[in-house]
Amino acid sequence: MDTNRFDGLVKSLASRRNRRDVLKGLFGAGAAVSAVSLGLDGADAARRGFSGPKLPCTPTCGENSCGAPDGCGGICATCPGGKICLVNGTCATPCSEDADCAPCLICEATADGGGSFCGQFRSTIDCDTTPECPAGSVCSAIANTCTEVCEAI
Repeated sequence: MDTNRFDGLVKSLASRRNRRDVLKGLFGAGAAVSAVSLGLDGADAARRGFSGPKLPCTPTCGENSCGAPDGCGGICATCPGGKICLVNGTCATPCSEDADCAPCLICEATADGGGSFCGQFRSTIDCDTTPECPAGSVCSAIANTCTEVCEAI
């Protein structure tokens, strides 16, 4: 179609509207026809990497899930009964003196400044920080060895 014929068609269609509105309508109709003829739908959009808006994730942490995956890409930090979740997934009872820890043996300060927790005995595993210790223990500041936390309280 040459430009003169196109202008004549647009003018005849736009007798009651301006040319800009008619062209917008033609463009919109053309885009809709193209999308329908190509068969684009929601599944096609998903294949191209768009699956819709991201919904907020709700962590699934239970009563005692210290160090467990939370289902949202993070780590749970919940412990029962006033205990604190340490970086190695251990639930430990905080303390300020040995009397806070009965019936356990001692109130141990951690080597990495993470606080003081009730402990039972020292192991032979050397450490500088609590993450180096197995779950259920902390790195003691006294001898830089892993100390098992007291589970009795």
